[in-house]
This record gives sequence, C-alpha cells and structure tokens, in this order.
Amino acid sequence: MPYATYLGACGLLMCSALAHAQPGAAEILQKVGKAYKAASSFELVAEIAQSKGAGHKAEAGHILFAFRSPSQYRLELSERGIRNR
Repeated sequence: MPYATYLGACGLLMCSALAHAQPGAAEILQKVGKAYKAASSFELVAEIAQSKGAGHKAEAGHILFAFRSPSQYRLELSERGIRNR
C-alpha cells in the first residue's frame, strides 16, 4: 500500500508541474526590457579557440564590444592565429 501512495503522490506532483503555463515570448521580452531599461552601459567579451584536431595547436582570438549611453561604442578584435577561410 505505501508504494501505491508514493506513485499517487508523484503523479499528482507531475500533473501540477505540467499544469503551470509557460510564459510567452512577448512576456519574457517585456520582463527583460524592464529589468535592463536603466542600464547605461554594457560589455560583451568573447574568447575564441579553434583547433584542427588532435595533435594540432589551438588558435585563439578575442572580441570585446562595449557600449556606454548615449552613443559611445568600442570594438576590439585580436586574432592570435585565427585566419578567415
């Protein structure tokens, strides 16, 4: 009998979890916009590594994009062995 009770409780929890509606894209974007509306600057940094496979040296690169309100931008790129193909 305890096993059946356990299964019943798990079933109820699963139904409850599935019943919650997922927020739509518009609602998510609205929340993100509200959260970051007061931001006056941001910075995006990426480190890139590219390898041709085992036994080859990895090639690396760096990208920085920075913005400060109202209209100041900064872009840095460095390539340490990465070539356009």
